[in-house]
Amino acid sequence: MRRPNEPLVDWLLRRNADQAAEFTNPDAVLKREQYRARHPTAIAALKCMDGRLLLPYFTQTPPGIIQPFRNIGGIFDLGWPFFSALMKEWVEKSVRQGNDCLVLITYHYSRGDTHRGCAGHGFDTAKAKQNAFELKQQFVDVFGSSVVIPLVVGIETDEDALTFHSESEELFSVAEHIGDSEDAVRRAIAALYPNMSERALNDLIPLV
Repeated sequence: MRRPNEPLVDWLLRRNADQAAEFTNPDAVLKREQYRARHPTAIAALKCMDGRLLLPYFTQTPPGIIQPFRNIGGIFDLGWPFFSALMKEWVEKSVRQGNDCLVLITYHYSRGDTHRGCAGHGFDTAKAKQNAFELKQQFVDVFGSSVVIPLVVGIETDEDALTFHSESEELFSVAEHIGDSEDAVRRAIAALYPNMSERALNDLIPLV
């Protein structure tokens, strides 16, 4: 919490120091290693710079499991040399370890107010979604879709809710399935992504 009359810069620096200490705590380090041992699939999230998009919090995964890549509006292009090199390095590191790669290509919006949506796309959710699907196709063209698995994921910021998109525009909105059993969720996600490997599915389900 920001203290009364605390300058914003001081609060940001203090918050940064607190988060760094939490991330490097020996318990946190070991919990990440435990999680990776159980769920070795590498997971990246391409997302907007909006500070509300906290996927470790939404998915209740240890910080450091989901590798974030941020840009205004979540706009990326594999034709950009630096970004392309970053993704190639990330993919190759995982593949050398024998693991698959899940790439969560996200867009965000607000149910309650359009202007709480993505300013980077001019608050146009359809445009943001289109950009996400275009980026997904780039990943398929460059990396294929069996080892590197790009998924379009919508983030609704009023409820911190995720929506997973299939190839055929079928949806799985987590907010609408809160009471479902793990088996029911697994069946739904498996039906949404019938070509996903069993090991990648096993590592996606805990996020859902």
